[in-house]
Amino acid sequence: MDTPAAHRQLRAVKIAHTIAWLFFVACIAGIYVAAWMGALMWASACVAIVAVEVAILALNGWRCPLTDVAARYTTERAPNFDIYLPRWLARYNKEIFGPLYLGGVLASGYRWMTAAVLPYQALADAVLLTHFAVVLFVVLGLPVILIGNRRGWSWVNIRWWRLAHLAAIGVVVVQAWMGRWCGLTELESYLRKQAGHTGYDRSFIEHWVQRVIYYEVPVWLFAILYTAFAALVAWAWWRYPPSAGHSGRGGASGPRGG
Repeated sequence: MDTPAAHRQLRAVKIAHTIAWLFFVACIAGIYVAAWMGALMWASACVAIVAVEVAILALNGWRCPLTDVAARYTTERAPNFDIYLPRWLARYNKEIFGPLYLGGVLASGYRWMTAAVLPYQALADAVLLTHFAVVLFVVLGLPVILIGNRRGWSWVNIRWWRLAHLAAIGVVVVQAWMGRWCGLTELESYLRKQAGHTGYDRSFIEHWVQRVIYYEVPVWLFAILYTAFAALVAWAWWRYPPSAGHSGRGGASGPRGG
C-alpha cells in the first residue's frame, strides 16, 4: 500500500471525507440557527439531511463508508487516518455531534410545539421533505445497490433494507396503475389547504416534474416508467440477492448468473 498511487488515493478520500464532515456539521449548526429564526422548513431540511447520514452509518456498522475506502490504501488505523481532523476530534466525533444533533432535533420540535397557531405550513413542509426523502431512497437505492455490490459494500444487501426498497417501488407501481395518489401527497395537500394554500391537483412526482420542465407529461407515461424501474429493482434483487447479515465490514454477496 505504501506507493505514490496509494498516497494519492488516500489523500483524495481524506479530502472528500473532510468536506462531507464539514457539510454535515454545518447542517447540525443550521438546525439551531433555523429553529432560532423560526425557519422551520430549513430546520426540518437540515434534520432530514443529517438523518440520512445517520441511517448510512447505522447500515454500515456505525462506520462511514469512506473509512472503509481509505483503509484500502493504508495500514494506518489512527482515529484520523481517513480524515483531516485532529486525532481527539476524530476519536470522539460521534460522542460530540450525536448529542448536538439530538439537541437540534429537540430545539426545532420545541419551536413547532410553541408556535402561536397550529403550524399547518410547517407540518406540510415536513411531509414534503419526508416524501422527497422517500423518492431519493427509491431512486438512488438502485444505483447504490449496484455500485455497492461492485465495490464490496455488504451493507447494501442487508435484507430489511432491500425489502424496504423493493416494497417502496412496488407500492408506487400499484398506486400508479390504480390511479391513486400516495398517502403522503394527500396528507401534504390537506395540510396546505388548512394553511390557506392550494393543494395538489395531481400526484407528487407529476406536480414537481411538470413544474420543473413546464410540460404536461401524460399520467400513463409515469406508470410505464415506474414499472420499468421496478423491473430493474427486481433484476437487481435476482442478480445481487440480499443477505441476512448486518456487518458492514465484509464483502457483498456474490452476484448470481453470468
